[in-house]
Amino acid sequence: MQMIDDALNGKFSLILTREVSRFARNTVDTLNYTRKLKKHNVEVYFISDGIKTFDPDGELRLTIMATLAQDESRKTSARVKCGQQTSMEKGVVYGNGNVLGYDRVGRELVVNTEQADTVRKIFKWYAEGRGLRWIMWELEKREIKTATGRSNWHEANIYRVLQNPIYIGMLTYHKQYVPDYLEQKKVLNHGEMEVLQVRGRHEPIISDEQFERVQQIIAKGREDREKLAASGSKAFARRKSNDIWVNKMQCECGKNFNRKGMSKTEDGQTECIYMCHGQVCTGSAAARAKKGLGTESICKVPIIPSWKLQMMAYEVFHTCLQDVDTVLELAQGMLEKHINDRAERKGSPAREMEIREEIDELKKRIDRCTELRIDNEISNELYKKKK
Repeated sequence: MQMIDDALNGKFSLILTREVSRFARNTVDTLNYTRKLKKHNVEVYFISDGIKTFDPDGELRLTIMATLAQDESRKTSARVKCGQQTSMEKGVVYGNGNVLGYDRVGRELVVNTEQADTVRKIFKWYAEGRGLRWIMWELEKREIKTATGRSNWHEANIYRVLQNPIYIGMLTYHKQYVPDYLEQKKVLNHGEMEVLQVRGRHEPIISDEQFERVQQIIAKGREDREKLAASGSKAFARRKSNDIWVNKMQCECGKNFNRKGMSKTEDGQTECIYMCHGQVCTGSAAARAKKGLGTESICKVPIIPSWKLQMMAYEVFHTCLQDVDTVLELAQGMLEKHINDRAERKGSPAREMEIREEIDELKKRIDRCTELRIDNEISNELYKKKK
């Protein structure tokens, strides 16, 4: 796209391309780009095919060659998928991501003794009734590294380990798939195609019985949460928060804030606190320090009590309301500046005219209100209210 932008900006007038298939993925894109370039007096020359877009028959020949290139791309995609399917049935490992417990040696998975011991610990602890948060802290306390060599663990990582059948020697394919061979973008498989599971050629780390036991515990927990949600309980129901601070505040680390109930006040109200979501996942720096865990790269923004936010909001709005005229003048100036800035204006000319008319009408009403006050026709309190 950088080349197209430079061409449209007049930095050059000729593009040399080896063949049509190297210029765009399909016929539509090829024609759209060459036509756009032609309008800006930029010619495209396809060397192998001998096509120049400025020739009288250039677009006709280009359409034919682009169609052939697109069909060849379709055939290539079909051949690749057929070869991949055969390899999958033989248990060939695809992808290049890190798998805790294994090292990749070419297309094979070789057991990493140290990491395999970590996997066994995770399954053992969870089967004994330990929670994900307890396991996370225990791994960090023992200074056990993740598959990528990091010191900080997350509950989501542990949960994925517990559900991965690769540890009993099984490989799962088609978790993602490419619906369009032209775009070549992977999407998650939600039942559009059959998920394939085959016995791999790598050595299992966990027994089938232990893995099945863990899956039963996970399924039981999921079933209990669904029952609570169905009964109307909000404990595990996923919902969008209507709390103004949760929706507006963002931590300096980039995460949002979570609201948590802390204690009951004397009048029966629940005093809330707001905590960075990153600390919710990893534990706060203070909590980790008490457990002897490292605090490096952990968000250290302190917990914010709701009373402090309310006090700050009251102070801000109270200050603004003390000098309403200044605030209105500032707001009006910002609005006029935005409307007059045509480079940044996104509204239509008709909408801009409506806004200007509304502003003029408000100015007239303010002037009339001011005149009534000068003539003592209205009280000072009513004048402020109307203004």
